[in-house]
Amino acid sequence: MKKIEQIKIYYQQVDSLALDKTTKFGLKIVFLSLAGSWLWLAVWWPKLPPEVPLLYSRAYGEGRLINQWGLWLLPGLSLIINLISIRLAGSLIEKDKLLAQILVWLAALTTTMALVSLIKIVLLVV
Repeated sequence: MKKIEQIKIYYQQVDSLALDKTTKFGLKIVFLSLAGSWLWLAVWWPKLPPEVPLLYSRAYGEGRLINQWGLWLLPGLSLIINLISIRLAGSLIEKDKLLAQILVWLAALTTTMALVSLIKIVLLVV
């Protein structure tokens, strides 16, 4: 029962964020980018090589390559960042509207950057 109540609170927070025009558009971007990244990776998954480049901060060569399962880090981390940002923004919308808007747009920015990175990596290796 406690989990169900927490989920209801989460839905109420998202609904309160959706009442504001600015945060509503940001939430649309967040959810569309997140769905797009999961869908993009699922569609191209059979065509991916066993190792893909992801670690661009390392020296050129094999150090940049990771297992293809490592690409799930991008949508997974963006999901975690979005859940935290939206949860914080939902609890802050009544107290500080600007901070809530900044958190939603930060989530939108990180999710969009993860989607673009994922698209570029997949198109690079396929």
